[in-house]
Amino acid sequence: SGTRLANFPDGVWGIYFQPGNKKIVSGVLYEYISTQNQSKGTIAGPDNYFNNSIYPSGWTYEARTIGLPFIISPLNNSVRAHQFGLTGTVKKVDLTLKASIVANNGTIASPYNPKQNAIYTFAKASYSVEHYGQLSLLFGYDYDDTKKDIVGSGLSYTYTF
Repeated sequence: SGTRLANFPDGVWGIYFQPGNKKIVSGVLYEYISTQNQSKGTIAGPDNYFNNSIYPSGWTYEARTIGLPFIISPLNNSVRAHQFGLTGTVKKVDLTLKASIVANNGTIASPYNPKQNAIYTFAKASYSVEHYGQLSLLFGYDYDDTKKDIVGSGLSYTYTF
């Protein structure tokens, strides 16, 4: 179906901008992800992404989907997501900020009612000291209107030789 564009506009569509001056912002990312069409209306039926009769668990490794983090095979493979990313440096601290806004629709055959909406966020601040390594502070917050919120944080030290 993908070769004849029967599932258009499904896919990952994005744009990345890298400013020339890189004073504070060194990169900006936007991605739009859609798996909602799945060749609806064709004689063969919908594609049912990441699931099939030969491999009922879909594209998974240790019960985690490979390829797209928003797909929860075989329960949810019809999603719409917007992802935003920003990297930059303030003084000597490297910053990474990410956010994903996701609508989980279930599958074409078994849609969620109501749809699940989620927001996933991530922030990382890293400080490098020449010859001594890099210290990073990490923070994440996930909101899902059907589950409990998840908050996580971490501290990381990296030394490369």
